Amino acid sequence: MNYNKRMKKLLSIIILIHSILSNAFSFDGNLELNKIYLSSFPLELSGFVKWKGQLYAISDNSWDTWLYKVEFEKSQATITKSYDLEKLEGYWPYLLKSKFWKQGGRWFKASWDLEGAAACGDTLYLINEQVRNVIKVSDQKLERIDFDFEPIFKKFGRPLGEISANAGFEGIAVDCANHIAYIAQERNPRGIIVADLKTSKVMNIFKTPAMGLENPDYADLFFENGFLYALERNARRIIKIAPKTGTLVAQASYENLLPDFKTAQLYDTGEIFGLGEALFLDEKYIFIGNDNNVKPFSQKAKDRFGFSGNSSTVLRFIRPEGF
Repeated sequence: MNYNKRMKKLLSIIILIHSILSNAFSFDGNLELNKIYLSSFPLELSGFVKWKGQLYAISDNSWDTWLYKVEFEKSQATITKSYDLEKLEGYWPYLLKSKFWKQGGRWFKASWDLEGAAACGDTLYLINEQVRNVIKVSDQKLERIDFDFEPIFKKFGRPLGEISANAGFEGIAVDCANHIAYIAQERNPRGIIVADLKTSKVMNIFKTPAMGLENPDYADLFFENGFLYALERNARRIIKIAPKTGTLVAQASYENLLPDFKTAQLYDTGEIFGLGEALFLDEKYIFIGNDNNVKPFSQKAKDRFGFSGNSSTVLRFIRPEGF
């Protein structure tokens, strides 16, 4: 056995041991609510990103080009316009190309629909849902990364042109050390795309078990310490994935905010679908941002929490040990 084969075998053994140890500390239970923050205005939250030491939020409105600084104060998430992507070199050429060129398998689509963000150092990566683009922001310049997603979708069984425009890319996370981007294809079909940021090559697509869900989806992604976390909006849960194998390591439900109050009862939307679209984790907490589409709080939320109006919310949960 030559040196390279021995090293590959050793690496496989290390990955297997790491997976076994991770499963030994797996979590499968309900998250404990720590706090509900009301946003300072009803932003349609679609993603969080920690960039240059600051937490930012993005919106999925077609006119919204801002990164919003997010600061938590008492019971409010103060959201402030901070960084305008429209001012960057390359923004207008990119937008015009997205409007008038066939992208994402179709001519008719929303040309600006930010649904996810991730960062490596000073470089920011954004997901534009309906055109199925990954955007790179670096050195005051905005540009599209030239990924070709069509072959991997054909391999997955659904050409891009057959998938609804509003069922596109919904989240992104980056393994900065290995220059790997993970991109969430929301639904019909749902999947997680693996792409090489160095070569701009799309390498794989996989999905985790739906576990009996009627409307399975992925709403956002987060990467930390070799693991990928996916927010499943309709299941109202977060799953922890070993991305090298695509296997589910742990899951945490936020279906119940309190024993007598379900997450689905927070807003009066008239829909069965979940609202969680933004995911962020730190050492102590899990943050989920709700996009309530400017819908009002429910009467039960008014009675239980004293909420009124139509503010978006950020839910903060205690992060379970080992999750």
